[in-house]
Amino acid sequence: MAETKSPEFFMAACLLVVLGDGLAAAASRLSMTLGAFVAGLLLAETEYRREIEVTIEPFKGLLLGLYFVSVGAEINPALILSRPGLTLGFAAALIAVKGFILFGLAQAFRLPARASRPDRRTGRYRRPRRRGTRPGR
Repeated sequence: MAETKSPEFFMAACLLVVLGDGLAAAASRLSMTLGAFVAGLLLAETEYRREIEVTIEPFKGLLLGLYFVSVGAEINPALILSRPGLTLGFAAALIAVKGFILFGLAQAFRLPARASRPDRRTGRYRRPRRRGTRPGR
């Protein structure tokens, strides 16, 4: 007979995994935030995923806020303002690399060029149609 665990069990198990992974990341001189993120990915692939989601649902907003505040607290504005050219250069390089990767993927999957442009009226991206089919069929 399958035994159902209480929500408190899932909450405690999730917190133990997240804290353990965060501390392991900190012990290996990585960010605790990165460790907690990896723990979240690990928990998302378990058979208890639905129970974990239901248990954590009431705390979702609080946990997301805590995560983004902690990540934002690690940003060093003095470093960014001391080297604006370097910061803008990195941002432009990142956008360019992303564009090249997406262009290469679009070419590899033979997507038409119009699939990469948003519709002028709605602003939404169009889904490419299969060749030889008409809309509504």
